[in-house]
Amino acid sequence: MAVSFEGFYTKLQHAGIVPMASLARGGDAARLADVVAASGLAALEVELMSADALDAVRAARAAHPELLLGVGTVRSTDQADAAAECGADYVSTPSFDAALAEHCIARGLPCIPVTVDEGGIFKADRLGLTATGIIPANDSGALGSIERFSAAFGGHLFMPRGGVTAENLAVYLRSDAVIACGSPDWPTAPALLEAGEYDAIAASCAQAATALAAARG
Repeated sequence: MAVSFEGFYTKLQHAGIVPMASLARGGDAARLADVVAASGLAALEVELMSADALDAVRAARAAHPELLLGVGTVRSTDQADAAAECGADYVSTPSFDAALAEHCIARGLPCIPVTVDEGGIFKADRLGLTATGIIPANDSGALGSIERFSAAFGGHLFMPRGGVTAENLAVYLRSDAVIACGSPDWPTAPALLEAGEYDAIAASCAQAATALAAARG
């Protein structure tokens, strides 16, 4: 069962950087979506880390329907269905799960599984999931590994997740093997979210937008 999500991949590549946030309250999500959109960033991923996280997804979608909205840490078909029903444009999964991936494909929901070995990359690619996640991004030699995997699998693309900073964003985005970068640490730092420091988050998002523009030259 193979499928093409080329339209989604084009949007993800255009977004360039995807802030990742763990949110439990809808009001927080709406406010964060406001900040992300105002900075000029085009995407946001809400991590499914609490029972109320789907409320946050709904709120972010209602506040900014133009954002590319993802739901991360999806572990089951029921969670994938719930994410889609809340308006998610895609889901990400913490590992490659064939049954979960095939379920997402069957309902036309783009899925970004995190793959840590050649077997997962191969299986995802054969299903038509030609972009997968990789963690962490800031390990020594990570980009070299990404580029070797990409070449070995005929141009398979990767989304580094974690360890992305203003200083290394351009290094990743200038690689033909990288479709976009996801970041749970910057610009939506968990400590800032927990403290409700939205002015500081806005400044970090503006920094990310500037770094993204510089990376694209």
